[in-house]
Amino acid sequence: MNTAENHAEKKHIEFIRSLLAFANFDGRPTAEHYHQAVTHPLMTEKEAAARLSVSCEQLRKWRRLGIELPYHRIGNNIRYSVVDVILYEHSKKITPTG
Repeated sequence: MNTAENHAEKKHIEFIRSLLAFANFDGRPTAEHYHQAVTHPLMTEKEAAARLSVSCEQLRKWRRLGIELPYHRIGNNIRYSVVDVILYEHSKKITPTG
């Protein structure tokens, strides 16, 4: 890996850390969070649905209604950012108060 690639990867990791902190991520991101976000920045609809335990149809419904999860349209393909999916997962966390 050359110096420019190494610098870009470090910047990407810093960006992910700041996103997780901004989303009030309570707990330490695991090495897997960073690895997934750096090595696989976009996931397919099927991968995102599996990760979130919802159907592809549910993701399509959310897109149609413009709610829940941001996505990318690249040509005819829909992709989800690993970072967005992780942030979405953590935004739905419920902590008991009792």
